Amino acid sequence: MPEPENVDLREAVTWVVNNYELVVVSTSKGGFDLLWKNALTEPPSNAAKSYMRFAAGNPAKFFSDVAPRFVQENSDEEDSIEDIAREKKSLAEMKKLLRQLRGEKEVAPPPPPSGKKRGRPRKVIPEAEKEDEKEPRLP
Repeated sequence: MPEPENVDLREAVTWVVNNYELVVVSTSKGGFDLLWKNALTEPPSNAAKSYMRFAAGNPAKFFSDVAPRFVQENSDEEDSIEDIAREKKSLAEMKKLLRQLRGEKEVAPPPPPSGKKRGRPRKVIPEAEKEDEKEPRLP
């Protein structure tokens, strides 16, 4: 009996994503055929073959639920935060360039929130009136 293989699921799923269009061929009866010889490389494991079979029968489920769990460029949260910051900066630069092309005046960015609530100013009640409110009023 062969020994179980050490399976790298990320590698298996990535292989399926890269070879799906080449291997899975729709039939005229609404089914599919798997043409393994069309793959760019041999499947790295039996798990990759199983994932390909699943993807062929359930492409929406595979590509929306399974593949995103394993195929990520950066799984590091810090990298994601840095990417978001870079994208925000890039968007700001593009907006600035568009304003310049339109001939608009450069507008300063809004100040960061101060933590104070906006709205009507609160009414200040003198101390003498506050003391009066503590005593019950008779009608």
